[in-house]
Formats: sequence, C-alpha cells, structure tokens
Amino acid sequence: MPLWGSVDAANNAPKFAVTPSSKVTQAPVYGNTAYDNSTPGAFVAGQVVGVFGVDTTEMGVAGHKAISPGWNEVRMGMGPVVTLSQNVGGSSYGNNALVKVTGGDVNAYGVITTNSTGGITGVAIHNSRSGRFANTGALSFSSPANAVGNVAIVAGGNNYANGELVTISNGTINATGYITTNATGTITGVSFAPNTTAPSLSAGAGFSANTAAVVAIGTVAGTGANVVVNVVKGGASATFAATLGGRAGRVQYEPLVAMKTISSDGSDDSLFPDS
Repeated sequence: MPLWGSVDAANNAPKFAVTPSSKVTQAPVYGNTAYDNSTPGAFVAGQVVGVFGVDTTEMGVAGHKAISPGWNEVRMGMGPVVTLSQNVGGSSYGNNALVKVTGGDVNAYGVITTNSTGGITGVAIHNSRSGRFANTGALSFSSPANAVGNVAIVAGGNNYANGELVTISNGTINATGYITTNATGTITGVSFAPNTTAPSLSAGAGFSANTAAVVAIGTVAGTGANVVVNVVKGGASATFAATLGGRAGRVQYEPLVAMKTISSDGSDDSLFPDS
C-alpha cells in the first residue's frame, strides 16, 4: 500500500510520521492527519504544523521558490502580543474594560483607558507579552461593549475564600471574575482581569442596566456579602491592532516527498496562492 499519492487531498497525503513522539506532542503526528492544518497548537504547543500539497504553479509564486513540488511540511512559529492599541477609539466604553484577543492557542487580554466620553485612549496588555499567536492576520478582537465597569463592595461579609470566582448575570455574556479578601474572609474587591489560575475571565458584554445580579460567589459559603455591580452602558465602533513578538511570523518549509508536480488544489491558497 503506497505511503502517499499525487493528488492534493487528505487521503493522498503521506501516511508516515512527520512529528515524532515526544513529551511535547505525546504521540507522533502523521502527514495525512496534519493535512492542510492551520490550527495553532493542534499537534505541538506553540506551533502550527501542517502538511500541504504544492504544485509547480504554487511553487513559483514569490516567497516559495525553495519548496519542491509535492508534499511539504510547514511549521509556523508563534509569539505573544507585544503591543496592543486602538485604530479607532470608539465611544461610550467603560474605563478598565477588557479586550480579548483570540486566534492563537493562548488568548491575550488588554485593559482599556478612556476619556470623558468613553473613547478609548490606550490599551495596556494584561500580563506583559501574553498570549500565543502565529501572525497578526489570525487575530480577532472582542469589543467590550456594555461591559461591567466598577464593582462596589457595600458589605464584604466574611468567611469567603480569596480568589473564589464570581459570576455576574443579566448581560448577553455573563461577566466572570474573582474576589479578593482580607484575613477574615471579608470581600475587599472584585477583579475581571485574567490570572494564571483563571485565564478566561471577562467583564462580559451586553448589560443594559446600571446594576446587575450576582449569580454566585465561588464554592465556599460566606455570609453577608453585598456586591454592587455598576454596569457601563454603550461602547461602539472601536477597532484594535496588535504587534507580535517571539517566533510569530517565522515559517519553516520542509519537503517530505519531492514530485514533478501534484494534481488538484487543496484549500491552502492563503498559504500557497496560485498567483
């Protein structure tokens, strides 16, 4: 049974391992499994690993002249967000609302600052050089419209556990954060900024009231807490941009099977255009 074919299709991709077994990958990755893959971290953390059929036309396009026609492995490096900024500042955003950056295998977050009308004047990266992305074209930004803004602790109660999660409801997307407490378990604050133990926290979106209901505070039963959530209305029209560091933008090409050419054309034109 042949180990590869000459048609640009998954069932013709090389059946041998292109990534050996290791502590990182846990199991070998085979060429037909990695066919046309562009998902970050699908096989190796911190990399995009894919196997592509390349014909002579695709090989001749600028930037790919070193690749042999046939089956090729492509590895894309990844890196963190180094800078995060607004292209258009928008209006009616809440100061300290979160911007979520997706499109890699680890998300990044920014904290916005605003002017008196809620226009975004700056974005600070939460946890310096956070996230992991292959290139800026893969990035998506969530707009913090109608997100939870300030959180007031009216009566902090006692016997709560520091770091317990809190869920705020009544928006189109619930807000999830965590509480901070003093030595007696009294709530002293609520933060929506992601941390190492809870990296997917968010100030939510789509809240329409000035206050919103607290659904739950953690799993530890406390007493007497009264958390008042002030919801920031509005938020519109902002757009964002980021620059990446580390190995983002670095691409390594390795021929696996050299051929005179390959027939058909897989769904890889964004990486191997025909013109």
